[in-house]
Amino acid sequence: MKYKVYNPEDIKPFCSGEYESRLLLDNDMAGEKAVNINHGTVAPGGGTGKVGDLGGVHAKAEIYFGVSGEADVYLDKEPVLMKQGTLVYIPGGTHHFIVNRSKTEPFVLITIWPDEEDNEMCAVRKKAWGTSYRRVNE
Repeated sequence: MKYKVYNPEDIKPFCSGEYESRLLLDNDMAGEKAVNINHGTVAPGGGTGKVGDLGGVHAKAEIYFGVSGEADVYLDKEPVLMKQGTLVYIPGGTHHFIVNRSKTEPFVLITIWPDEEDNEMCAVRKKAWGTSYRRVNE
């Protein structure tokens, strides 16, 4: 099998507004069973949930890795500071969401989960697009 290279700027974002999701790798993209990796951007002053809310929850674990900026990751309503280089392991069943601390800079993170079946956004993306990802020019 030949190697694959995916750059976030070449992948069309699935969500819009306060959060952009760009799938960098899943089984379809790899051409075999693979770890799933997503590039996420939370807009300045934005978030994937609101303080006081429970946030999203998945049956299985996922991992957040901070690329740039600073945000509070709420884990079962408890805020945890996340910045460049921070890794957060989120066990299955943990309610979670992100709030960007900056009003001027985006917060960028990588999300990792073992299988596309473990994150419902893969199914939503495929239902909407008929595929797991699209390139920007599609």
